[in-house]
Amino acid sequence: MGKFNELEYQVKGIDDKNSQIAFVKCLAKELLKDEKIEVVHVLTPNREHADITVDSLYAGKHVMCEKPMAKTAEDARRMVAAAKETGKKLEAGVKVLD
Repeated sequence: MGKFNELEYQVKGIDDKNSQIAFVKCLAKELLKDEKIEVVHVLTPNREHADITVDSLYAGKHVMCEKPMAKTAEDARRMVAAAKETGKKLEAGVKVLD
């Protein structure tokens, strides 16, 4: 079973939504230690985007974050500053409609 399949299985066993988020954040920090992972896609609840992005950048990963980039301008500036400081790429994805 891969790391992500194991994560999904364990999260489904937790009933409380806040406990699920806490568990995922804890496991995400462990995944960031894996040198084989080069890019992190942040597809979490919006309030979690900034912290996970900054942690990922400082762990040496490039980051693709779904929109909205952050909940506040201060969080967005923090994300950009971390990307500049680490030299890693940060992209905020926006779907363009046809």
